[in-house]
Amino acid sequence: MKFFIQKITVYCAAILALLFCAGELQAQPVQVSGRCITGTVNLTVDPGSPLNGKVWYSGTGTVLGFPGVVVNIYWDNGVNKWYLDFDGQAYFENADNTTLPPSTNIASWVPTVDNTDCLTGPALAIGGTGTGDREINVKQNTTNIADGGSFNFGNVSIGANDNKTFTIENTGNITLNLTGTAPNYVVKGGTNPGDFTITQPVTNAINAAGSTTFSVSFSPGGTGARSCTLQIPNNDGNENPYDITLTGNGSCPPITFIATTSNTCAGGSNGQIAVISVMGGSAPYTYSKDGGANYQTNSTFTGLAAQTYQVVVKDNNGCTTGATGIPIGTNPLPAVYNVSGGGAYCAGGTGVTVGLSDSDAGVNYQLFRGATPVSTLPGDGNALSFGLQTTAGTYTVTATNAS
Repeated sequence: MKFFIQKITVYCAAILALLFCAGELQAQPVQVSGRCITGTVNLTVDPGSPLNGKVWYSGTGTVLGFPGVVVNIYWDNGVNKWYLDFDGQAYFENADNTTLPPSTNIASWVPTVDNTDCLTGPALAIGGTGTGDREINVKQNTTNIADGGSFNFGNVSIGANDNKTFTIENTGNITLNLTGTAPNYVVKGGTNPGDFTITQPVTNAINAAGSTTFSVSFSPGGTGARSCTLQIPNNDGNENPYDITLTGNGSCPPITFIATTSNTCAGGSNGQIAVISVMGGSAPYTYSKDGGANYQTNSTFTGLAAQTYQVVVKDNNGCTTGATGIPIGTNPLPAVYNVSGGGAYCAGGTGVTVGLSDSDAGVNYQLFRGATPVSTLPGDGNALSFGLQTTAGTYTVTATNAS
């Protein structure tokens, strides 16, 4: 193994003051272990730092069995890479252009082409407060949602929606990037993705200690449990993608209706219930008169006998009203009155008058000649005249309640 180190340190007092304000970085160590390193080598900010405009860490340890080897992490402007070297020979590199050297938790340090003897052993581990880390965190309001966690919208009525805003935080000290295909940085899937509408983040780059937001609107497409998954692809090395399960429950909205009725005649089955208006829910509706056992598309029930019917209205999503008892009563039969007039008349004469001896208001009276209807008059509480009739035959009158 050849050991050499050659670095050119160029900096000015202004840069030094900017990077090491109040000596903050001087106290930020880096730990390096794994591969051909024995134990852990602790690195601190080198007195010659900054190097090429970025922090330079150095320390000594046992490498490839040789004690006292100088271990360096530094940035090379010429190739735009971070290097980990041992006594001046670069063994590992990283092209992540960050303010601080990336930890192996967030980026891939790969062997250099000249590294032929430090490729086995435990995985390379670079960490410590002196390294750069991206750390994604998602919260809704003030509640953190862990990677693999969930958020529940609760009960939302069908036809309504609930909108929630989520915050994506970068609690690390280097830029976090959302790496999904623009502009869909948050990707949905799962069982009911159509129930959840995403308003995407406006940016995919989140600075250290920064954040961005996205919102989700839940509008259930059916009753019962609804869910979808969210994935947020990003360059946080141990939380990519960031997974969240969204859940919610679709509930039925209030549905009411208005109905009118017509009673049946005594001894008959000609009553009627007509649902004339439905409020709430989603059309088209279906209708039941037996408490929901059977439904029809027609909003009018006919041919009903006298009794109470349990009317239910169901909407397009299967939501129903409660059963409402609607009675059909019996109208009394009209009073019987005598047909008056009739008799013979001479050919070419004006005919004979046919009438009814009395009538009741609210009753319609229809004159028939045999089975042929002739005319209809409404009752008014007085005798009725159907006028002169000129065709021979037997005339009868049928009385029908108007309601």
